[in-house]
Amino acid sequence: MNPFVPEVGVPKTEVAFEESTAFERYILSRAAPFFPPSAGGLRIELDNEGTGSATVFVRVNDSSTCPPGQHLTPRDIYPLVFGAAWKILDLLIELRLYQDGMPTDRDDEYTFTRKVGCARSGNVKAKPPFNKPVWAAIAKTYAATAEYRHLLVHGHLPIDPVTGDMTAADSTGRLLQPLTVDEQSAFCRVAEGTAQAVISGQLTRRQANQLKWLLDQLANHHQQPLFNVAAIDGSIPVIVMSGIPDADNEIELDFAALRRRVSAQVADQMHYDLEVHLPDKRILAATLEEAPNRALRFPLDEPLPEWLRWK
Repeated sequence: MNPFVPEVGVPKTEVAFEESTAFERYILSRAAPFFPPSAGGLRIELDNEGTGSATVFVRVNDSSTCPPGQHLTPRDIYPLVFGAAWKILDLLIELRLYQDGMPTDRDDEYTFTRKVGCARSGNVKAKPPFNKPVWAAIAKTYAATAEYRHLLVHGHLPIDPVTGDMTAADSTGRLLQPLTVDEQSAFCRVAEGTAQAVISGQLTRRQANQLKWLLDQLANHHQQPLFNVAAIDGSIPVIVMSGIPDADNEIELDFAALRRRVSAQVADQMHYDLEVHLPDKRILAATLEEAPNRALRFPLDEPLPEWLRWK
């Protein structure tokens, strides 16, 4: 199956949603990634002693690919990317309406007015991996930006040539809250992160916090209570340490002690990536905030805890 050929009609399963949004998600992953790549990095190398030292490396990368003035800026392309992002949320609303048992209107489809109305009134139910507050903000953001999408599709969307802000009026002529460039970016990243969670069926603590922070940037539109979480944009430190299995091929990691050690090296940091290098060159990887805050012993020849993976 061609991953960029969408399924016709309402997506009725998460797999159909994944197939139907393949092209749009590809665009967003390049133009407005949920977790943007960092221009630099912080690497913390720990020895194996509980009170030993740590070596901190800072890596800076040049991410430019062409001279200044010879490439498009985000301001240039966000209106186009916004259309792809809105389509993702539109298909998700269709999926949830179908899963709620709501009959389609015609030709196996829901009308634009019905989808937006259900989202605006809270009649699209929250389903895992989203809780009710997060889903309400997503659905109401979708509804609040519907007029922008409508004008974009029909070629009548005013865009300020200086600021890049979108402006619109509803059917009664009432001016809507402008959608700034920063809000366009947040909207696109919300769509990508939301799609990732729907397809994988899970929302890690880091993903949830990132989604909440981005939704807070859109509060002028969805009008839901703020989540008040910190942004995760920027460099996430990578903790590198060695691990030596015992004779039973088991390893013990003390995550509470690990957190204490790294917090002494990097202040005001909530998120870390962890790499445990084994003698056989394999690497265990985890997001530290997902690990339990205690010592844990586990075998390496059995399925790993869900928050731990082989890299």
